[in-house]
Amino acid sequence: MKTRPKLIRILNPPPITGSSISSNGSNLAVTSRKSSAAALLKTHPSSGIVNNPTNQKIKLVTLHPEQPIVAYVLEGDHLSSSTTAASSSSSDASSLLLQKWIVVQHQHSRQVLWNMSVGEIASQLLSSKKESAADLLLGGETKLQRFAKDSLGRITRLEFLDPSSLYWSGFGTAPGSLNEEDALPSTAAPSSSLHSWSYLMVQFQSRILTFNLRRHASGVFPPNSVNKGDAIASIVTNITADSLGSASSTISSNALAVGETSLVVACGDGNIKVYDWKAGKVIQSVNALGTWTVGGTTMTKLDYIVEVVSANPFAFHPAEHYDRMLNRPLCMVCVTKKGAAYVVSLTKSTTGGSVNIGKPLALLEGGSVPPSILSKQDDDASTMEHIYCAYDGFRDIFLWLAPAKVKSKLFAWDLSNIADSDKRKQHQSGDKPDPTLVVQFPYENLSHMVYPAWFHESTPKECMTCVVVTKDGDLQVFVAPLSNTGSTAKHPFMAYPICGVNLIRLAQRDLELPEERPLIFRSQSIQCPPLRDQSTFVLATNMGLFMVKMMDGNLVPFPGTRHAHFSANFGTMGRAVLYVKGAQLLYSPLEPEGGILEVNPVGRMEYGAVKGTVVYESPPPLHLPPEIHKRPVRLPPCFLPSPSRNYMCCFWKEEMRYEILSVSSMMERVTNRAPNLMVGNSPVVASGTGVASFAWVGDEDVFCLLYDPEQDLALKVGIDLNSGDTGMDTTKVNDLTKLKELARLKTYRKGMKTMVGTAGKLKSLEGLRDLGKDTGKIGLGAVKGVKKLSIGTVKLTGKVALGTTAAAQQTAGKVGAGATKTMTKMAVGSKMGAKKLGFVWGKKKGQDKKSVQGSLATAEIDEEDETEDFPAPGTAPIVSFDELDADDKGSELLEKKYPWVEMRVLVGGDGNAFTTTASNLGTLTLRSGNRNPPTILFGGPVLCVGSKLDEIDEGLAYFYTKRKGQEEESASAYVSSGPAFPCPDFVAWDDEGKLCAVVIQGRVSIYLSDEPNFVLLGTSRLRCGSDVGVEVISCRFLHGVLYCTTRSTIQCIFIGNVDGGICHLDSFVLASSEISTLPSKSILSDYKSLFPPTIPMPLVHPEVLGYQNGSLVLSTVSGIIAVPLGFPLIRIGSLICAGSEHYPKAEKWFDAVPNYDHEVLADFLERRGVPELALSLPGLSLETIIDFSMRYGYIDRLEEAVEMHGLMGLRAIDMSRGLSSNVFGSEEHGVSILVCVGAYLLSHGRVEMVRRLATECLDSGEEGKQEAFLLANLLLSVSGSDAKRVIQRSVEDVEDDGDWVVGSFVKQHIL
Repeated sequence: MKTRPKLIRILNPPPITGSSISSNGSNLAVTSRKSSAAALLKTHPSSGIVNNPTNQKIKLVTLHPEQPIVAYVLEGDHLSSSTTAASSSSSDASSLLLQKWIVVQHQHSRQVLWNMSVGEIASQLLSSKKESAADLLLGGETKLQRFAKDSLGRITRLEFLDPSSLYWSGFGTAPGSLNEEDALPSTAAPSSSLHSWSYLMVQFQSRILTFNLRRHASGVFPPNSVNKGDAIASIVTNITADSLGSASSTISSNALAVGETSLVVACGDGNIKVYDWKAGKVIQSVNALGTWTVGGTTMTKLDYIVEVVSANPFAFHPAEHYDRMLNRPLCMVCVTKKGAAYVVSLTKSTTGGSVNIGKPLALLEGGSVPPSILSKQDDDASTMEHIYCAYDGFRDIFLWLAPAKVKSKLFAWDLSNIADSDKRKQHQSGDKPDPTLVVQFPYENLSHMVYPAWFHESTPKECMTCVVVTKDGDLQVFVAPLSNTGSTAKHPFMAYPICGVNLIRLAQRDLELPEERPLIFRSQSIQCPPLRDQSTFVLATNMGLFMVKMMDGNLVPFPGTRHAHFSANFGTMGRAVLYVKGAQLLYSPLEPEGGILEVNPVGRMEYGAVKGTVVYESPPPLHLPPEIHKRPVRLPPCFLPSPSRNYMCCFWKEEMRYEILSVSSMMERVTNRAPNLMVGNSPVVASGTGVASFAWVGDEDVFCLLYDPEQDLALKVGIDLNSGDTGMDTTKVNDLTKLKELARLKTYRKGMKTMVGTAGKLKSLEGLRDLGKDTGKIGLGAVKGVKKLSIGTVKLTGKVALGTTAAAQQTAGKVGAGATKTMTKMAVGSKMGAKKLGFVWGKKKGQDKKSVQGSLATAEIDEEDETEDFPAPGTAPIVSFDELDADDKGSELLEKKYPWVEMRVLVGGDGNAFTTTASNLGTLTLRSGNRNPPTILFGGPVLCVGSKLDEIDEGLAYFYTKRKGQEEESASAYVSSGPAFPCPDFVAWDDEGKLCAVVIQGRVSIYLSDEPNFVLLGTSRLRCGSDVGVEVISCRFLHGVLYCTTRSTIQCIFIGNVDGGICHLDSFVLASSEISTLPSKSILSDYKSLFPPTIPMPLVHPEVLGYQNGSLVLSTVSGIIAVPLGFPLIRIGSLICAGSEHYPKAEKWFDAVPNYDHEVLADFLERRGVPELALSLPGLSLETIIDFSMRYGYIDRLEEAVEMHGLMGLRAIDMSRGLSSNVFGSEEHGVSILVCVGAYLLSHGRVEMVRRLATECLDSGEEGKQEAFLLANLLLSVSGSDAKRVIQRSVEDVEDDGDWVVGSFVKQHIL
């Protein structure tokens, strides 16, 4: 698995004393000085506090499903803080219970959003009983302890309760309401009329409390203020056994929210109840003991339920969510004390937003029983928190873990075959179905924990991926196929590891801690957000919350899609997809759930339902070690179609291998003209290994390959250079020659990387001195490192750490000594840094892509930069090859094994696999030489080569195009064009080669290629809800509209008129996994606003494929989904961006917009560069009509408006009567809008209209006569006689001493 584990953040718990907690790291006024010092040390984990961890413990870590917030229980640090007299006795368990804190913290800002101690909760609950203040304050300490012990007990569960968590669990209800004081106005799209709320459900042994997180937020509530009126305002619910009507028993299971105000909870007497906390009553009570019978097995009377888990698959649109009863009933899984799990059906209540408990559908057996809530003994602090029961909402799989001292097992059941009656008959699933998969992990003892069903883009959905973390900090990823394993409880399938990392070494690397000071590390729990970002794990440790991100193996993610889409333009074979299952490439028609004729489908798209057609089977990667090519699960590739659409590149990035397939040859297998998968009928036209990146260039089926010998050699040896620690023994590496060669190559590259970091030091004398030091140390490190490696290779017996062997680590350490660790961000040297981003190539409208390789006459390319392949003499590593051993003589020219870019072209086949061959065009000469080795390629009309060496580096990139007048296809004909710019995250071109989108750190910049210029049209920052640091997954132009995806959103960007340079960009979020209110069932059809609603969808690594049936088709890890584009504004914008020939279709959608939104629609149309379309809107105001007509020259429309509305209409909208104002007040000599319109019409030859306006003004009072006078003066130059008559009539009644001085003067002295 090609991934780069990285410790991105450590959430340090806030410092606490015996009775207080800090709400923010910068506000420590309420904490003791000693606690403040401890907090400061914990903010910098590299300080001494890391090696001497305190007794603060983090338990019950709970992540919000799609918000970056975390809740946990924090136990006080009694060894480092001044405690009260009650808390100083560590043997008193009830006293320690009072000092536990419940904390809600933001993952990015680290700010504490909400906190409350158990002692404070007990005080609030006692105050609600109207205890006297004297009793609480004088003898209250003992009473609080007794109350906390008997009426609360230990904390057993934390759960977020808000519209998002309720919706994704499957229990979102129809519109309801809470008290107005508890509800806040909705912040969602106008399509939702519901409120939002934010609760945290805290479950103790003896009661269930729900807190309003918007009250008592991030504040310290001292115990001596419990008599305030708002003391218990944050407590929303207080549920006890008495509330449930089970006074003789206690609560035995966790509470499951099944509605806005409803909970399902089980009791020790065997009853399971639905409780409405708002009404304060039990809605339904079911006695499971002796009544639940499945397959002849009846739940015994000595048994009771200890765990309740929601088991409802994610809905891809609100209608599917609210109409779930039509397809699959609501379900929950109830686990009992004796190790039985009942799958229970639920029905939605006809009254209110609750559910009714039905009968059990199936009985599952095999897993372990979770710790009972009824246990009065607190968990041991050293015990790891296991995830016993979990549910995969993407694949409808229930998972049940069985931790054991011998071998831990994981049982998985496909609930779709149990809950759905039709599938149940089809698959013959009985009342006691066998598990779909039983996985066993190679760990002995309970010192490890498993996170089941990790859903990540690197692994296929047909396998079960689990992450195992040991107590000592080893993290490993295991896989197992979901089908055809034949696994049983007695014969489980052995999970296969695909990658691993040691968290201690990872922390030392990313925090830059010295290795001679080993960390004291203990992990206690692991969690992962199911919807927001499944590449990030949150681990509770003795040093805080570790946030570890499994980043893409490449510093810049490879641009490709998991599925290949054939649109309707492909003909009869269109509306289909290519996808990979194992080693097989399959073709399957792509159909909406409602059938092939469904318009604007939403949700899952069906493909391969029966069996896809196998069009090619890729051979196993025999060039890799056996532990890779013999895996039971093959990691999926990505697809890149050629510009001609005749070929498809299947790039196996985990194997550094590419295969170019003929599309026509694959389609022949679909039509049964070549059904046999014989070698001679292979659709492969080109293939190769050792390739780190692939890109198609131009439109002549030219492609570029980026070869990285270091990664290729490491992969063949069995070492993952990207991982923090592979955990692989070097004793398994049999090819010592390759290992030695890898270390030498890595030594050279480390030296090159160090020298790149010194390029910015040449501006001062001090920089020159530092440069000399760096160069000398690199030369010394390179020589000594290679010599040590050649002598001590056979002695390697340890594990591979941080992506290399121990010997290579020593080499790398010596190489990097004294040098800077990052390269210059924008350029290498002062020349590149001084250049501006002004490109000199492009494409004119109507040209083909070949012309985008346009003129380079003004490129201003430095000759030395263009041809330099090696570092400058002042920065070259000093390596004396005479000191190497005899076996190393053959590796003198290590620089030749530096990454290079090779160009090839497919010729002679016209799409036919039998006659197509790949011809080598040579090696591309890189402008920066080896100073900035290439790491990523982006294709298009021109080639973009990017270089990025580490995460903190901004990188460097160049565009490469043909020289002017060069017709021959050859790598030597390609040169860099324009200056350097930061290495982009993504580069996308439209089909015409005219528009280019460059994405850098979440900001999209759109350029127009207009030869000889490269014009910036505008920029837009992608939105990702509450998340920061937006990571762009894919970016694609479709008929002039740019679609971009992040990990949890899909967004579209509409572009304006590109002819005038800078234009307006409008972006909308079409779908997202983040919701703040429960959406309406008819969100897709209801019209509440012109702006489109955001559809809630469970998106996991979405990638844009294309259009089909009026919807946008996305490729995700869970399959292919459709996002409807039928909303009026989206449809109008898409048709306008598609070209002027589609304008009539866009105008037909104007009728779907109510008249009251025509003003906003007109503004949208103006920003798209088509104001003429806006003038036809019937709801447009006269002001807007006049404004558009005069600014864009629509004279006929202006004259029509004047004739229709007349003088009174124009004066009605001229509120200021022509008086403009500024900061100094009203300006004098203002002219009314009537005169302005008349002057504009007269300038365009509309003399008769102006004469009529002037004549009409004469009959509208004194002010009208003044306007007539002005218009008549304008008419003098074109119609003298008519103008004079109007002037005479306008001043004939003017008084000599009146206010109108001009009129009086004309009357007396001119007429």
